[in-house]
Amino acid sequence: MRANSMIPVRGRKGAFAACLALLALGFLACPARAAESQLAIRDVSVDRPVIRPGESVRISFFLSHDARASLKIFSPHYEPIRTVESGRLLPAGRVFLTGDGRDDWGAQVPNEAFLYAIEAATSGGQRVIHDPTQDSGGESLDIPVSRLERAGTGYRIHFTVPSTARVDIRAGIHAGPLLSNILTWKPFSPGEYSHDWDSLDATGRIRVMDHKAGYVYIQAYRLPANTLLVTGGKDDYPAYHKGLKTRRPGTDDQAITFDAVRSAAIVRVGQGLSMPYVTGAALDAPVRFAVYGENDREVGLADKGTPTVSGQLRLVITVAPESLEAFNNGRYEIVVFVDNDRVDEEEHSQSPYHYVLDTTRMSNGEHAVTINQAGLNGQVGSYTFRINVQNG
Repeated sequence: MRANSMIPVRGRKGAFAACLALLALGFLACPARAAESQLAIRDVSVDRPVIRPGESVRISFFLSHDARASLKIFSPHYEPIRTVESGRLLPAGRVFLTGDGRDDWGAQVPNEAFLYAIEAATSGGQRVIHDPTQDSGGESLDIPVSRLERAGTGYRIHFTVPSTARVDIRAGIHAGPLLSNILTWKPFSPGEYSHDWDSLDATGRIRVMDHKAGYVYIQAYRLPANTLLVTGGKDDYPAYHKGLKTRRPGTDDQAITFDAVRSAAIVRVGQGLSMPYVTGAALDAPVRFAVYGENDREVGLADKGTPTVSGQLRLVITVAPESLEAFNNGRYEIVVFVDNDRVDEEEHSQSPYHYVLDTTRMSNGEHAVTINQAGLNGQVGSYTFRINVQNG
């Protein structure tokens, strides 16, 4: 976001005189210049919480002393992407800085939620950092589905977001498996929303709400104060984030880091924080995987119709290449359901994972088998296939 300070560098008398002149014109209320012993950054605000391509956002804050100030924008993964102000000496008082939604390489940033931090230091060695993640963000929100209505062959999900938040929408069977990740931890500004869903499970073959126990539920958590939401542009943040790793990796001395956010969250644990926020797992897509028969690893069982099986069915569970890195960095367990009833659980998973399904415990006839790969940080992937059991 391009730097554009709206207060020129001037001496203390010049700054205060300019403030008085603006006050006389009715443009600005000058803050009291009461003496303070400590450097402080106060009353931070943004003039708009949502930025669209071509728009600018004005970030303002109050400096208690003349200080060299820096303002940097960070990605959701806490990577610095834009230096708005880089240590220029600013006078005590209200400061206005403007950004334009672009990164340090001139590219428009994609749709997502971006953070910022302000640092200031005096000539006397005082230093202070304003980082909203240290005392805000992550609080779990109760967002019910306000209305679920038919929309063509699918459904339209209505919900209301009370404050700037990340929202996750899933569908599954009560007391049974998760079947679909409808919307995965997307950022929203406050307001009323609707989201269209085709009503299908992760394999695209089962209409979840046709089951009498099918339901849709929402999870959400509040984002840190004054988070900047970018919308109306490209919805390709994963590709953008991947590119950042080669352009500018984060450093240990930057204002916002994952470790700092997590440490602050642990201190605030009594505030009901969401686990995906604490662990950062909300930014990882649900694991995608397929289930194959041991003797045919070319075609997944969901694509083979309803094969007739008997005895022990040997399965191979393989994570998709695009999910493998996040999968290997986490810890997952396998939960197995037959006709939506839990029948087994494996505490550890790897890829490929070999699993034996004992069909002798099932009645003859058709059955739906669902496998959930559940991460300890809240991510859940799903795969369902049908089999025709014929045992003796």
